[in-house]
Amino acid sequence: MAKGILATILERLRGYGTRLDDYELAIIEAVAHALPPMDADKLLRRAAAVNRVQRLLGGQDTTLYQMRGGRPVFPEETAILHQPGSIRFARVEVRSPEPTSRLRATLFLHDGNLTSLEFDRPSERADATHIQELRVTFLGPPFQDPDLEEEQSGWPSADR
Repeated sequence: MAKGILATILERLRGYGTRLDDYELAIIEAVAHALPPMDADKLLRRAAAVNRVQRLLGGQDTTLYQMRGGRPVFPEETAILHQPGSIRFARVEVRSPEPTSRLRATLFLHDGNLTSLEFDRPSERADATHIQELRVTFLGPPFQDPDLEEEQSGWPSADR
């Protein structure tokens, strides 16, 4: 029992949780609403299957895991796209009168499955109840590997 408590404390210190927060869910739901019904269903099923969330840099970088047997999985049944590797999929602009809730998020897919949300600044104080509007922009097609431009040029891209 003490080992389980210690493991839980260490996970929290490392930024791990077990579920998405309401602000993150609102962003995912906005993207789902902008997708065709079958893809929206896959995205929402993926979000519901997330059982490990790591928030770094005050929630600016949020990685989503669906873990099975101690390993992350990317099931075909929740893949929105059939494209291998990592891609920037969508950008969401959150309008809010509250500055801490007024953010831009980029959603990333790996092997077609939602894997992370990156915000333009920390999201730890963002509150879903202050959201007025969510604007979704899809970043393709063609959807590209986020590191491709950097690898080709040797420099980070200006829009990151």
